[in-house]
Formats: sequence, C-alpha cells, structure tokens
Amino acid sequence: MMKNKILSIAIILLFCLMSKESFSREKDISPDDYLNGLMQDKRFQKHLDTVKMEVRRLNDNTTLNPEMFEDTLLLGINSLADAIAKKDLGGNYTKDIELAFQYFQKAIEIKPNKPDGFAGLSSVFSFNDDYELAIENILKAIEIKTDDFRLMLQLINYYEQSGNYNLALEWWNKAEKLIASESSFVNSNEHKEVLKMIEEIRNKSKTKY
Repeated sequence: MMKNKILSIAIILLFCLMSKESFSREKDISPDDYLNGLMQDKRFQKHLDTVKMEVRRLNDNTTLNPEMFEDTLLLGINSLADAIAKKDLGGNYTKDIELAFQYFQKAIEIKPNKPDGFAGLSSVFSFNDDYELAIENILKAIEIKTDDFRLMLQLINYYEQSGNYNLALEWWNKAEKLIASESSFVNSNEHKEVLKMIEEIRNKSKTKY
C-alpha cells in the first residue's frame, strides 16, 4: 500500500516538473492556480483515479502528439497510472508499463536537458522494483535541476524503499535547506506528510543500525 502511495506521489511530481506552458490548453483555470491546487489537494496523494481524471481533463478535445515534449510526458504519465491501476486490480499491466517506458525515453530524446523524462523513467523502474535504475535516473534529473527539492524527495523515497536509510537522510538534509525558502510549501499538508515520512525513515534507520 505504501509503495502505491509513493508511485502516485511520483506521478504528481512529474506534473509539477512540467513547465507552466504545458498547461496552456487548460481554458478555465490559470496554470499557476492549477499547479497550486494540484499540490495542495491531498486527494492527489491518495486517489490515483483523481490523478488520471486530471490527465484526461487536460487532454479533452486535444490530440496529443508523441513528437511533442509535453504531450509525450502526459502520455507517459497516463500509461504509468494505467499500469498502477491494473496492478492493483490484479490485471495485466505489461503493455501499459512498456508504453510508459517508451514515452519517457522519447521525452529524453526530445529534450535531454530537461529533468522530466528522467524523473518519469525513474518511476517506471520503481514500479518494477528496480531501485538501482530508479535512483540512477532520478540522480540524472537532479544533475540537470540541482535546486529542485521535489526531485530530491523522489530520490529519498527510492532510498527508503531500497533500505538505504542513511542515504535517504543525507538527501533530506539537502532538500530541507531548499524547502526552508519555499514559503508556500512550508507547513502545508504536503510538507507535513513529508515530515512524517522522514520520521519513519529515522526510526527505520535506528532499528537497522
């Protein structure tokens, strides 16, 4: 259950990484308001169907072009969400996770200097329990965008899942410094959830070592 929550959060993080211009097809709400609402609403951390609904809402009356960077990311996110939903129901998700992999790879080919594709690819590897490659790809994303604490939180999740609690806490020290300057994030519901996660990692670290 915890792993599914982490994967859902990873999907949300991908939305946040996408440039505001990628939401220009949204007609009834500004990109800033959309992103702020997305991150503040705890439903997006708990209900995968809600995340998928938002993807579909962005896609309404729009033909996505897999040759376009933002469209490819949306296709990858949607495929990953489909894979998670089918896995939860005991269905066959092989095609969906393969599509997610292909779309995120394509995003990297289109814009290798953007972190989004690498972050998406890391989520695919995490889904497949391949945390070594998940970590490798999220680190590539962080190399591109070194001041993004959300990418670091994704990395912390992977280190926790792979049992590398000390490394998770090392990266938390870096992320925490960046978070301190984000007034809109500090003391938010999401921030409180992150602090709970860190406390759990500290407890696991004490037990392990």
